[in-house]
Amino acid sequence: MKRLPAKTAATLLLALAFVCCSPNPPDVVVVGSKMDTEGAILGYIQLLALQRAGLRVEDRIETGPTLIVRQALLAGEIDGYLEYTGTALVNFMGLKDRTVLSHPELSYRTVRDWDARKHQIMWLKPWSGINNTYTVLIKEDAARRLNLRSLSDLADSLARGRRFRLGADHEFAARPDGLAGLLRTYGLDTSPGLQIVQMDPGLVYQALNQGSVDAAIGYSTDGRIVAFHLVRLIDDRHYFPVYNPTPTYRNEVLERFPQIAVILNNIAGKITAEEITSMNYRHDVFLERARRLAEEWLNTHGF
Repeated sequence: MKRLPAKTAATLLLALAFVCCSPNPPDVVVVGSKMDTEGAILGYIQLLALQRAGLRVEDRIETGPTLIVRQALLAGEIDGYLEYTGTALVNFMGLKDRTVLSHPELSYRTVRDWDARKHQIMWLKPWSGINNTYTVLIKEDAARRLNLRSLSDLADSLARGRRFRLGADHEFAARPDGLAGLLRTYGLDTSPGLQIVQMDPGLVYQALNQGSVDAAIGYSTDGRIVAFHLVRLIDDRHYFPVYNPTPTYRNEVLERFPQIAVILNNIAGKITAEEITSMNYRHDVFLERARRLAEEWLNTHGF
């Protein structure tokens, strides 16, 4: 999630405070989303699916960054949005147990039960075809040439004396549950052939594409994976948390509109990582609108 400028964040907070003064109509479902490419596309997929099923909806897509859109849900200013299991476990619950964080079903059950009990927020079926987690990326031709499919393959290659430059943004490199833990998990923390190159987040993909680094930390559904012909190395020791996007709705809204769960749970079994990666790519590279991409996906899948 990109960090917003202070002025933008302040404006969003003022807007949220203003909205708090007027309650939402009881016959309308207010749908929000995070303020990024994937958040907007997935937000419109659920909003339009509900609208096509006959529900009255209000568009609050791109409500704000994670903490603002979450607060809007808790305050009742929006009725639902898609949150990621790993984001909620780490940022809302403060969980650090990697046994939970790296297991899709356990992650989901843990946050679902906690949020229902503590906040009366209901987590519907996770859209588990998508896992927008961290990943180690490498150019397709390099992966074929070096026969690399997994992070263990990379570790074996380094153990045989090969040298690698790994690009990572400053935040991931500094976090104890980020780069340091990844290197320990795969036995790379003492590898003399591995050089860590820290850089700003916006430069990581460009550096990999231009050959300034040999591999890089990225996001598994980023559209630049397609644009730059990259492949994701399999996290075969399950270090990275699971980030399945999941519709989260206030319980009172689901009681009023039980069809919401039926509609969105149906989508959960159809959408895939390849589809959202392609849509992210088309949005970011060809500037196709998020709403138009969502409409196309719904039409293709018979909604």
